[in-house]
Amino acid sequence: MNNLKLFLSRPAVFHGVLTGGIVFLAKFTFYLTHHWELCFSNSFPLASFLLIVGGVLMGGFAERKIYLEKFTYSKALLSGLITIFFIVLLSGIADQVLYRVIDTDLKAQTVSINLQKTTEGFILMGDKILSNEDKDKILEEMRKADPASFASFFMGIPVKVFMNGIFMLLIAGFTRVKPDKNQWLKED
Repeated sequence: MNNLKLFLSRPAVFHGVLTGGIVFLAKFTFYLTHHWELCFSNSFPLASFLLIVGGVLMGGFAERKIYLEKFTYSKALLSGLITIFFIVLLSGIADQVLYRVIDTDLKAQTVSINLQKTTEGFILMGDKILSNEDKDKILEEMRKADPASFASFFMGIPVKVFMNGIFMLLIAGFTRVKPDKNQWLKED
């Protein structure tokens, strides 16, 4: 119990919950203002990613102040992944609450938006990569998809953490404590 309390008191957890709460509120705002399609626009994923980067940097710099020279690259990477996990978890919970509790018709709207975006992508892509049969198969699978299923929720979390975590390989270099190469000069 003490380890859990210590884990939950980490700045990475705090900043993950804080940033995830902002994403949570953004999704509810889009729903309440009847602009749910904004969740699937090009700007919302970019804005979410920038929020994630901000949360990771704030959490990483806060943990660096706590752990000092012990905050190595691997610890900075873990700190960022913890932050990303909580952001993605709260975002997924927002989706589940909206789909299951608030508005069960929102699932159909989400599938419709995804079909429209994919069709637009196919038009831009032309026949260069996929045949028409392959495109039809993809669209048919998307029609069958249930964005509110627990399977998509639980499968989506690791995928989204991994996809956002790729950038942690770079960001961890900024938040870690760099070893002092001149330490031998400072010793008596």
